[in-house]
Amino acid sequence: MVKKETMIRVVVLIILLINQMLVMTGVMDFAFEEDEVYGIVSTIATTIMSLWTMWKNNSFTKNAQKADEYLKKLNGE
Repeated sequence: MVKKETMIRVVVLIILLINQMLVMTGVMDFAFEEDEVYGIVSTIATTIMSLWTMWKNNSFTKNAQKADEYLKKLNGE
């Protein structure tokens, strides 16, 4: 079974990527004067989440999950 933390990272990344596409294509048109600020904050959030998601060990396959368990045993966790 995929770890809860892995699924949370992937879901948040997907949400941020969809948000980023909507902002960049102009679909989300806010009446605020701060829409450029929103775009910058959205880009920063997407970048941070992308880096965090890719940095972590995301074990989706059964073999990768078994390898994680084996590594835990080797490390005495």
